[in-house]
Amino acid sequence: MIQNFYIGSVKLIYHLKNEIKLQMFDDRFINPVLLIKNEINITLNTVNTINAPTNNKIYYQLPNTYIVIDNNKEYRYYIDKNDNPLIMSCIDSDMNITVNILKSKETEIMKKFRPWFNIHIERLLLKNDALILHSASIIYQNKAILFTAPSETGKSTQADLWHDNIDGVSDLNGDRTLLQKTDDGWFACGYPIHGGSIACEQIAVPFKAIVIIRQAKKDKIIELSTIEKISLLYSECTIMRCYEEDINEAINLLEELVKEVKVIKLECTKEASAVETLYSYLYGE
Repeated sequence: MIQNFYIGSVKLIYHLKNEIKLQMFDDRFINPVLLIKNEINITLNTVNTINAPTNNKIYYQLPNTYIVIDNNKEYRYYIDKNDNPLIMSCIDSDMNITVNILKSKETEIMKKFRPWFNIHIERLLLKNDALILHSASIIYQNKAILFTAPSETGKSTQADLWHDNIDGVSDLNGDRTLLQKTDDGWFACGYPIHGGSIACEQIAVPFKAIVIIRQAKKDKIIELSTIEKISLLYSECTIMRCYEEDINEAINLLEELVKEVKVIKLECTKEASAVETLYSYLYGE
């Protein structure tokens, strides 16, 4: 059985074994919104045993994940609270992926499994000229405005303020936005992770601006140097920073982005005046 999913200009082709079926994301991300530039094949199996690495160096570790590099392949092991592997995902140098799921836990795992988790997605997208930016994004006059900031520091608040004070605003995503480079320029795309009350939409729209939010007592637009733009955006991108190659690719991609997309810093309050300040700057009214 095969199931296809689409993120940005990438098509994820799942080859499913043992009658596994992946859950849809509210029937979204099952049709392309941009010209597809690359197809990624992912084989999903159930296995009786997942052997954790014993002789290989753990390259990177998170609370429920560890990564091992061996013979130009990357292995990601997703573990339970007792450090027992539940899922093992392997990506080779050609970007082909195999995901093994522990058969005894299949029902439990598949309730939570999503097509874009557990598959090295940030690396796949980076190799296809796309970055995942931690941001709340809205659409106004058919263009995207992204608000990016560290967690709990105001990005969703600013998106909500635009809804409250400007007619014709709609949502793109509440927590993550895909920055996709194409032959026709850069597009902001929905990404299947969202936060709070703002859902995600599977749509691709050109940019109006990326706004870096910082809380302040007065509302003020600050122009940034190229280095400042890249540095501040880089800090909010989902990148495996254990890979020097990925770091360099991300920085190079951000350098291209900031040449074509308006990136500014907004020091702001949580009042309607913040909207007025930004709106005046972007639209000259």
